Amino acid sequence: MATDNNKPLRMRDGTSQSGRILAALDPNYAQVDERTTQDLLAFAKEYACELKYYGLDNLDHGLDWSGFISDEIDLEEAARYVEYPESFSPQQAAPYTRPHLALFLVFLKLLGQTRNQINTLTRSHLEFFYRDVLKMVRKKSVPDKVHVLVELEHGTDQQRMPLGTDLQAGKDSLGQALAYRTEHELIANNIEIGQLSTLYSQRKVTGLKEACPPNLIGGNRKEAFVAMLRIALGQPNPGDPLPLPIYADVPSANQQVNFSILEKAQQLIHVAITQLYMTDQGNPSFDDFRELMKRKHLREQKDDAAWKSINTYLNNAGKINQSSFLITPENSPDFDSNLKALLNKASLDELFNSVTEVKSIDDAYDACLRRPDEKTIIEFIEKALSPLSLDDFKSMMKIKTEMDVQWNEINLLLEKARQRRPNGVNEKSIDDPQPSYDFAAKLTAAVGEPVLTIDGGLDEYYAAFVDVEHYFYMSAENFYYIMSVAAPLANSNINNDEQDWNRVYGIVTAAHRKMIYTRRREVLKCIAQPDPDVAPMDDINSNIQALSDMLDIVLGDTLSENADSAQQIDEVLNKLGEYGLAEKDRSYLSYIVNREIEPVGERAPTDWEYVYRVLEVAQRNRENFQTPVPKKSEWRNLYPAADAIANSVKAESDGLSRWKTFGQGEQICEKDPAPEASFGWALASPLLVLSEGTRTISLTLGF
Repeated sequence: MATDNNKPLRMRDGTSQSGRILAALDPNYAQVDERTTQDLLAFAKEYACELKYYGLDNLDHGLDWSGFISDEIDLEEAARYVEYPESFSPQQAAPYTRPHLALFLVFLKLLGQTRNQINTLTRSHLEFFYRDVLKMVRKKSVPDKVHVLVELEHGTDQQRMPLGTDLQAGKDSLGQALAYRTEHELIANNIEIGQLSTLYSQRKVTGLKEACPPNLIGGNRKEAFVAMLRIALGQPNPGDPLPLPIYADVPSANQQVNFSILEKAQQLIHVAITQLYMTDQGNPSFDDFRELMKRKHLREQKDDAAWKSINTYLNNAGKINQSSFLITPENSPDFDSNLKALLNKASLDELFNSVTEVKSIDDAYDACLRRPDEKTIIEFIEKALSPLSLDDFKSMMKIKTEMDVQWNEINLLLEKARQRRPNGVNEKSIDDPQPSYDFAAKLTAAVGEPVLTIDGGLDEYYAAFVDVEHYFYMSAENFYYIMSVAAPLANSNINNDEQDWNRVYGIVTAAHRKMIYTRRREVLKCIAQPDPDVAPMDDINSNIQALSDMLDIVLGDTLSENADSAQQIDEVLNKLGEYGLAEKDRSYLSYIVNREIEPVGERAPTDWEYVYRVLEVAQRNRENFQTPVPKKSEWRNLYPAADAIANSVKAESDGLSRWKTFGQGEQICEKDPAPEASFGWALASPLLVLSEGTRTISLTLGF
């Protein structure tokens, strides 16, 4: 990097943060009782002059109690005697050992202890506010760190010092042994430090507010918004371009994420509002959409197998009377038609007339569950549904009921969307007397034919929707909001004021934190799952090895050689409690390496994402990892100081401690007469410095 040794620097106020603390913020600044022992002695002496003295005859002789503390008593010395009586010789202590005064001084000594306790009230109140009201937790103690010079024995060229090497440093002031441990592996050699020099780095730090459009003077405000997102989400470093793509090849490989691409993602989310009617009191709310798609995908995965199982029960029953009976296709969802074929009935309406409370096959199953011992219900089912046995009926209806419950939830979600349509409350409900398992038909009945901004139907649209959330590390609601502030759509209720922008800063800052924490979890995932395409084996030995390898990183120590069994892993897990890991989290980590007692078929698969998350939190606490703040640092110049010692702290005339900045300080110039007016220009920039060659600068003047 180029340096400019001749460019002067302004002298900077080097006062520290601790030097700017207001004394009034100290809990001891205003005490409950600020009186000293000397103050109380002075008060007692003055007060004694106001008290009348009555003799043994109980008569007023015109005297007072001023003799209680005579004028010969030095109040300052008396107060010092109360605190340090052992420092007085018998002759010096004589005035203060008279019985009445000694007793009074003892009282003042005991009163001082009470006064000290009362004076802790302000500090106790402040600590109560921080600890119990704000729920703030004290930071853990930070180990001392020192720089160590390693001197090799004569004839030794180099020496390896492994990570964690113990270094003895004598004893502290309490006589306890001091031991340090190396943080990194070191290869010590005979290289010596010849000279200590220092550099002053001139950097520009840009945060979200500095880059954001409301604070932009001139320039393109849309580009400034993209720059703000780059500071928070740019990869690999803050301020770098946003990665590609956001979703489904948007943008393409030869593009960058600019504001028009962000608007395209905004329009994608907008579809869920205008076409699927996913709102809550006029505001975007996509929880129903997420739940709807979750149920849809679940039924798509399970319905085929469920209908095959149901139809198998019907086929087996049908073959009792007719060997050629067969329902086709085997996953046919037309339950009523298949049941009528089994029972050889043209209609099921008259099938349930004999029992008042049973009006359908579902009512029959419900009655069977509620009253399993009632003979009337059992006989009715066995007779009406023959040749289907009672046990097969129960098994078949259990599968169908579980499926119907989830389809009913889909119906409810779609019905809510229908009612949010313009005039939707006046339209016919999507619920049919005969249940339907056709999601596309239900969706059309609820919201019509949605016009999506992406090919492939609703599933591809939802995949892109989720990709946007993952890409920006925020919910679709939050992404839609920040884009609405940056570029309000028609009929938007966004005011684009300071309050809106402050919320944008909060959302983007949270996204930056989530991105950083996700990266840290990915490191642990790569350790447990070296091949991203191959899932962990999830057996006891594999889990022990994976957890041991991750604990090496989390605890900053090498555990693999010792933690080779579930019992030893449990011993290591106890250390995680020191780093804020809850008991239930440690119990789960212990569980995944102690599951050999469970039958293989009954084991729930290990939730590795949960494991990565809790271990990353423990690692974060051990490292005292600071909460990530989105900001971009730009190095502008370096100013060298050949002698580091010469740039020392000095006291100025105003009494403040200042740091002598690196490079040449600001020069005080004499007030010479102003020169005659002249026309010219000067250009200076570190960017123009060349190590060799020449640079041509073209300057065009217009009048």
